Amino acid sequence: MRSNPRVTMAVPVYNGERYLAQALAALVEQDFEDMEILVSDNASTDATPQIAADFAARDPRVTVLRQDENIGGGRNSNALLDAASGELFKWAFHDDVCAPGMVSALVAALDDDDDAVAAVPVVLRLDESGTDRGRYPEHLYVDLVGPAHERVGRLLGGLLWPVQFGLFRTPVVRAAGGIRVSTSGEFVLPAALAVRGRVRLVDEAVQHIREHAGRAGGERRSEAVWVDPNRPHVVFPYTRKIPLVYRAVRDGARDAGLDPAERRACLRAVHRTWTLPGLRTVVGDVLRLPVDLGWVRSR
Repeated sequence: MRSNPRVTMAVPVYNGERYLAQALAALVEQDFEDMEILVSDNASTDATPQIAADFAARDPRVTVLRQDENIGGGRNSNALLDAASGELFKWAFHDDVCAPGMVSALVAALDDDDDAVAAVPVVLRLDESGTDRGRYPEHLYVDLVGPAHERVGRLLGGLLWPVQFGLFRTPVVRAAGGIRVSTSGEFVLPAALAVRGRVRLVDEAVQHIREHAGRAGGERRSEAVWVDPNRPHVVFPYTRKIPLVYRAVRDGARDAGLDPAERRACLRAVHRTWTLPGLRTVVGDVLRLPVDLGWVRSR
C-alpha cells in the first residue's frame, strides 16, 4: 500500500468472481497512478479471494482486506472508508467498470473547485453480458450548485442516485457518516454531502453500472440482506429514509456552519421535496408489514 496516495479506490465485494477481475483491471489500467486500490472481501465463498490476491501480487497499489464473516455490504463498504489513506475517496463496486481516464478527470474537477465536495462521473448502463445499454434519464446528469437549500432540494427531487458513484473529499465523506447502515441508507449520504458543498458532474468521466440479477438493491429483501445478512426481514424499510435524510441534512447544515436562515431553508427543502412525497412509502410499508415480519411469504 502506498503511504500517502492522492486517491483511494475502494472495492467492497462478496462472491464477486464473475465480474471482479474486469472491475479491478479497469482500475489498475487508469492513467492516474497516485492511488491505492483497497479490496475488502466480505468472507466470500467463491474465487473472489484468489482473484483479489492475484491482482495484489501484480500491482503494489492493490491491498486486500478480508472480513472473517459476512458483515453486510454497508459495514464492509465503511471498513474501506476507515482504512483509506487517500485525500480523495471513491467506492468502485466489484460489478461495475470505470472507463479509462475516469479517475484523472474526477480529480481534476475537484482540483478546479475547492468548494466542491464530490465529483460525479456520467453513469452508463451495462447488462450482464457487458453490452452497453446507454444513459439513464437525462435529468440525472446535472451539477448540484447554488446555495445549500437549492442543492438539497434539487437532489432530493430526483438526483440522489448517481451521487453515490462520485469521488469524494475523504474528510467530508467521513464527516457525513459514510454509507448509512440501514435499509434506505443509500439516500442518506448524497443528502449529507449536498448540504456540505457543491457536487459536480464531470462529462469526461464515465462509469459503467452493471445491471444484473445478483446486484444488491431495488428490491426489499435484497436491500435488507445487503445491510445485514442475518436480518432478511426488516419492518418499515422505506419509511426509515424520511427521518434519516432529515437528520443528515440538519446535522450537515450545522457542520457546514450555515447561518440559521439557510439551515431553516435546507430543512424546508427536505419537507417539500422529501418528507411530504415520501409519505406514500409509509402507506406501502404498512401494507407490506405482514411480509416484512415474515408472516406471509412474498410472491
